[in-house]
Amino acid sequence: MLALPTNLANAINAQMNLERLNEAYYDALAVQMQFVNLDGASRFFEASAREEHSHYARMRDYLIDRNVLPALGAVSAPTINATTLATGVKAAQERERITTQAIDDLYDLAEESGDNQTCQFLLWFVEEQTRSERELLDLAAKISRVGSGLGEQWLDSELGAKAN
Repeated sequence: MLALPTNLANAINAQMNLERLNEAYYDALAVQMQFVNLDGASRFFEASAREEHSHYARMRDYLIDRNVLPALGAVSAPTINATTLATGVKAAQERERITTQAIDDLYDLAEESGDNQTCQFLLWFVEEQTRSERELLDLAAKISRVGSGLGEQWLDSELGAKAN
């Protein structure tokens, strides 16, 4: 196995820490949804936080597999003001857009470095980001159709059932 180029190792480390930030971000969304009595949305975002943790773990393990010591950076508390399901989903969509761009940039760097192993590893993340963005886009469309009030409560119940 070829050594992981330093610039690529640093970029994977940065992405790994972004995934940790994403976990904290979704945890914060879960708390805010629970605070405004959207318990289904809270469970949905808790599940998203667990998923982000698994992404971090994949990156961490990949670095170790490539004989690189992962560098855990500080994760600051995210600042979010989501008081409705719509604002929570909008915040999540923005987070996923940021992450998709970061994964795309990382893939480009791996390709430029000629590191086929990392390109192959990152394909899973590319597919995962496509799925995540689509899921949130569909959810935003449903929110738009049902509106606030009873529609939001119904959708909250649906999210809770999905998260279980």
